Amino acid sequence: MMATPVFNKLRAERGLFPFAKTGAELDAYVKARVAYYRTLAKDFGLNVAVAK
Repeated sequence: MMATPVFNKLRAERGLFPFAKTGAELDAYVKARVAYYRTLAKDFGLNVAVAK
């Protein structure tokens, strides 16, 4: 789906940037981003809850 011209047109119309991660690659990316944002929150003195 992500490689179709229709999807690219809809994405562009909505001002979204290309993002084609799926599966294990997406899972790893999300986990890395969450860890990064958790560190930023801690650095700013925010109370960080960890979901289990």
